[in-house]
Amino acid sequence: ALWAALGALAFTDLGPQAAPAPDVKPRGDVVYVILDSLRGDRLTPVHMPALSAWAETGNRYADAHSPSISTRYSLPRMLALPEAPSPLLRGRWAATREGWSAGLPARARAAGLRTHLISDYASNALANLEAYAWDHVTTQPTRALLLPALPMALIAILRGGDDRLRAVRGSKAPFNHGSAVDDLAAAMAEADGPGLYVLHLAVPHAPYNQPPYRVEGPGVDPLPETRALNEQLRLGPTRGALDPPLRSRLYGQAVGAADAEVARLRRVLADRPGALIIVTADHGESLGARGVAGHGRSLFADGHHVPLVLIGPGVAPGKIDAPVSNAQLPDRILAWLSGADLQLAPADPLVVWHPRGSMVQRDGWRLIWTQDARQLTRPDAWAHRQQHQLFEIGSDAAEAHDRISEAPPALAPLLDVLESAPALPAATRAAAKASRPIR
Repeated sequence: ALWAALGALAFTDLGPQAAPAPDVKPRGDVVYVILDSLRGDRLTPVHMPALSAWAETGNRYADAHSPSISTRYSLPRMLALPEAPSPLLRGRWAATREGWSAGLPARARAAGLRTHLISDYASNALANLEAYAWDHVTTQPTRALLLPALPMALIAILRGGDDRLRAVRGSKAPFNHGSAVDDLAAAMAEADGPGLYVLHLAVPHAPYNQPPYRVEGPGVDPLPETRALNEQLRLGPTRGALDPPLRSRLYGQAVGAADAEVARLRRVLADRPGALIIVTADHGESLGARGVAGHGRSLFADGHHVPLVLIGPGVAPGKIDAPVSNAQLPDRILAWLSGADLQLAPADPLVVWHPRGSMVQRDGWRLIWTQDARQLTRPDAWAHRQQHQLFEIGSDAAEAHDRISEAPPALAPLLDVLESAPALPAATRAAAKASRPIR
């Protein structure tokens, strides 16, 4: 009965409608590379020589930020897609159909591009990126039988839109060295026209297990240090007390593995000079600062400051210091396809959102607000100890001196932003208004 129901759904017109024929010929390929958990301060010749050298040929944004501090919320916003509200089969179709049509993949398709979603792990991609609606998907969902989005994957297979969807056993670790970049090369070789290629790589995501990128397949034991870190991560409540030198060293190895993938990607794209190439990250990473590690636990800059590199026609080489958000990319990509230059305007305001809290920044000041005050008593799970924190980032880039008690003139406008910014959900704006510290 289940297979019959899935079969019926697979050939029922429930999904996004076919895009209309483009009015103009698209400008070229768009290769949108999202590295998972890459901090912005790691884009240096020491940490990432390949990406740093490539960035010299394009535009590097030194003060770029992710729209959230975890993949689940950042990835959809980086593609102008709504967060999937429910894993239920019919609920997701009904709730996300309109949102999909307004997102980057559908609008790129309307401009004449084929849409490709390529990842070396895909639990997030399947759950939040409507994988069944892309023209082509190459992905490796781990622990597939546990994924709420498995029905969507089955429908994609039954529709014939993805004959390369593979389920593998294992953790959230990367599948093997180079698989996603190889799949990108294969997809480009088979393409009969320009495409939007979204490449989501699991490095340098925790537990920073670089070895799967060095072996021929899954199942190989990681290095002893990585096994030790895995054991510490497994303990859960102690994760805030991880050995910072060990974590930093392993993270450095994983950043090196990410850079090696970037170097391979550059070789693959060497014969496509007309492509627009974007390299960024979905969020940052805390390495033990303020007692927390990983991501999704800190609205300080290490949680959302990310690299952003743009390369290709219409991109003037150089470094840009103005604050920007990679949530601005979808609209600029679409403008580039129509012939415009690709340069992001300063984000005014800059907004980072998470169900636990939000950060708003404007005019050199940064306000951090914790939505659920109960998180303030959980030092192992949340970096913040005050519901409102205020930093003058021009003179305090390390966010070491909270100015909230001084109530400077900059505070009230930032509170107004927190209560009204369209980038924040309505429930967040209402909760921020209810907890406003001054009137």
